[in-house]
Amino acid sequence: MKKINKISIEKNYSKNLFFIKCFNKIPLPLIICDVIYNLQEKKKEYVISDINKSFIKTFNLNNSELIGKDVKEIKNKILKNVELIKFVIDKNLTCFAVFDCKKIRKNDKNFEKLRLYEILRNVNKILFDSKNRDILIKRISREINKLDFVDFFYIYLNKD
Repeated sequence: MKKINKISIEKNYSKNLFFIKCFNKIPLPLIICDVIYNLQEKKKEYVISDINKSFIKTFNLNNSELIGKDVKEIKNKILKNVELIKFVIDKNLTCFAVFDCKKIRKNDKNFEKLRLYEILRNVNKILFDSKNRDILIKRISREINKLDFVDFFYIYLNKD
């Protein structure tokens, strides 16, 4: 079990108070994770710090079974037939929306719409964060390529 920095989580929660107030009221199963940077393996790990009531109700799991565990570990062992969509709250805190794949297939339009929103949000973030034009284009292209229904796209950048 990974150690979670409770102070950092509380700080991040207070910064994002609106999200936290809505967290248990949202009917979609959600997982909040503390982002841990593994310097040896040069990758991020997402350690579960909270789950909402909808998650508990949908998957019949409780906090004690999940808190402190890596999301990938839980997905591979317990939640095998789920799709996770990541929403970055800030650099130390991330939220995952959890979809049961069997239910998704019945309701593909809503899933595609959520996927599109996620990608548009990511593209918007890339536009604000990128300093280098070439990196900007590569990152936006990578995001848009995630959309199965897009066969062709064009990026126009103004000189300004």
